[in-house]
Amino acid sequence: MKKLITLLSVCGAIVLLTQCSPKIPASFASTATTPAGKVDEVKKHYTDDQVAQGKVIFQSNCAKCHKLKLPETRTVDQWEQILPSMVHKAKLSSDDAGMVRAYLLENAKMS
Repeated sequence: MKKLITLLSVCGAIVLLTQCSPKIPASFASTATTPAGKVDEVKKHYTDDQVAQGKVIFQSNCAKCHKLKLPETRTVDQWEQILPSMVHKAKLSSDDAGMVRAYLLENAKMS
């Protein structure tokens, strides 16, 4: 009986923790595996105006909580790791998150 209760407790904890983790917006779904491929994919899906709007969203939302980092201070892969949690904390819509991602990746270091 103790094993069953322990097993159920562990399963419950796993479910709870997975529900609390940041969700990755659909705009972050990428089939590209290389940094250059990710940037190319972004350029196909976002116009220059949308990238410019992403810059404005980045500057106005991210500066509320911390000093802004220039996009070129991080690599594409570093931005990809940082963005999901920051988008969640900033409560950005999927569209806004996609434009911010496009701005950052287009201006990030490749490696």
